[in-house]
Amino acid sequence: MHRQNRTHKYSTIIRLQILLLLLISSASVLSQPDTDSNEVLTTAKLFLQQQAEALAGQVDIEIDMPSTQFPPCEKPEAFLPKKSPLKPGRVSVGVRCGTEMQTVRYMQAFISVVGTYVTVVDGISPGTIIRSTDVEEVTGNLSRLPSSAINSANDAIGKMSKMRLRAGTAVLQQHLATPSVVKRGEQVTVETGGKGFKISRQGEAVESGGIGDIIHIRISKKETLTATITGPGRTSLK
Repeated sequence: MHRQNRTHKYSTIIRLQILLLLLISSASVLSQPDTDSNEVLTTAKLFLQQQAEALAGQVDIEIDMPSTQFPPCEKPEAFLPKKSPLKPGRVSVGVRCGTEMQTVRYMQAFISVVGTYVTVVDGISPGTIIRSTDVEEVTGNLSRLPSSAINSANDAIGKMSKMRLRAGTAVLQQHLATPSVVKRGEQVTVETGGKGFKISRQGEAVESGGIGDIIHIRISKKETLTATITGPGRTSLK
């Protein structure tokens, strides 16, 4: 009788030890990081950090954690689904897997950039040529602004406002236009030359434009040239 009790006691202890080992093993597996998911996420974040080097300002990148674990990913390679430069705000990033890159994982990320942008000091009326006193540079979260926001006051000064802009408005590229210094039908000088010489001719502007714009110049009924506006009444052949 005592032997049976002792045997039963030892058997119970052994079963408890086995159960304890199984629990420890399971806990160890659960506590291990998902190395495949981590590798994919790390690859995506490093790629976004490299792409963000072109952004002016302090950059912060947050990648949304996937709801499910990624399967194994061999030789991960990140890319942007849209082949355009990285911009502040929400973006998609993909990671190709395998030697032939046949498997793709997609994730969402948010790019926050604190940098400089241009705002209006006082109200600006349509047709106003912007001066240095009309705008100022401020620091803020660029991810909250359209991608066309102007980051330097120099890019706004000398341009013409196409619409009424209230004080504090962030200046966008579509708010401005290059003021015309050559009008259609105006007689202009066309200059060209090289080292040690310069040649100029007179012609008629076929269209209006501002400095840097390329327009057509009618030299005669049979000859039309394409030239770049360099100043009021002046163009240059490149």
